[in-house]
Amino acid sequence: MRERFPTERIAASNFLPSDDFKELLLNVYLAYQQKSAAERLAATDGETAAVAITRGACNYQSMLVEITDSIMALADRQHGGYGSGQKFIQADANEFLLARYEQTKEPAFLEHVRLTLDRMRAGSIHDMAEGGYFRTTTGADWSKPHREKLLAEQAGLLANCLRVHRLTGLSEYAEMAQEIIGYLDGKLFDPATNTFFGCEDFLRYEGAKPAGAGEFFSIIDDCLYSDANALAVCAYLDAAELLNKPAYRERALASLEFLWQNCRGDSSGMFHYFDGTAHVPGLLQDQAQMGIALMRAREATGDVKYLDRARQLAEFIITELKNPAGGFYDIRAQDSAALKLRLTLIEQNGAAASFFLALADATGEEIYRDAALWAFPHFTDNFQENGIHSATFGRALQKYLRPHAATRSYE
Repeated sequence: MRERFPTERIAASNFLPSDDFKELLLNVYLAYQQKSAAERLAATDGETAAVAITRGACNYQSMLVEITDSIMALADRQHGGYGSGQKFIQADANEFLLARYEQTKEPAFLEHVRLTLDRMRAGSIHDMAEGGYFRTTTGADWSKPHREKLLAEQAGLLANCLRVHRLTGLSEYAEMAQEIIGYLDGKLFDPATNTFFGCEDFLRYEGAKPAGAGEFFSIIDDCLYSDANALAVCAYLDAAELLNKPAYRERALASLEFLWQNCRGDSSGMFHYFDGTAHVPGLLQDQAQMGIALMRAREATGDVKYLDRARQLAEFIITELKNPAGGFYDIRAQDSAALKLRLTLIEQNGAAASFFLALADATGEEIYRDAALWAFPHFTDNFQENGIHSATFGRALQKYLRPHAATRSYE
């Protein structure tokens, strides 16, 4: 029996709330599906299989509508956010709906994001004493927070606030953005590197606690994560423009320069994190998010060096991460993964496709548009199953389809 069913670890975690556990099960299922597909493909010519997929009847319009429907079906119309139970910061879903609003002028999209931001700011997920937003709450009304604040989620929420401010002109969203920047600058910013630490976590005092101390004390994860810092770079560049704060622009560009000089190898692409030295090279998420940040910096400054650097990352993705069956792998080296296989994931491919489309727009070169299209046919169904995780992919689809992205009423 042991020979037939060898024991291998496929996932690991500590205690998980019910929604997180369901997400873990979904990821295990998707990993199994990926492994089965990889085994079937092994006996065929990969490039031939990919051509067959690309030539298939992919209706990108209907795919975009399906993703929109699945996300709006999850929208909590009473409390904001997504789902009826535990709430998370879902900045990507907010960005997707804001992009849909800009394209279609369907008011339900903007109204839901505004409701979400308003309820979050007034709820316990907002640390009104110390600033910033906790990662999740077990209460559907944004109450009962789990005390952890991640850089990536603060940056995503900052981008949401700035975009809503741009769309509405309402000052409360500029104020919310400034509050988040105040938290990031005061708590997570590392002046030695001009980047941001990964997160602030909180522990409960056990036994005697210092006089005047609260129930919890905080600790900082002082690793610098490439993908999260790239998100912060984009948000700070937006803030510099929309809030007329040139200092934010300089901070963003300094952060981007540190990442490029210290978290990248000539043959290994971006590394995932830095703690004095760089670790874990070749992840798709880091390449894609850094590429998007470089393109945003090029747009903000006109400096061609950012375009040149973006081209290098694009070449790395195409050369090292391309899945012959369509899409792009999440990792460069299979043996570096706990599951012992390379996955083609919808969120990361959405980010990569958006990066390639930005490069295609900037350069006019079809190779980058073709690279974006390579990601799309791999994901043609199961958008309901992917739920909120389809948002980033949906944003890339809409960029490709503009100005003809379809919609309908969501009253």
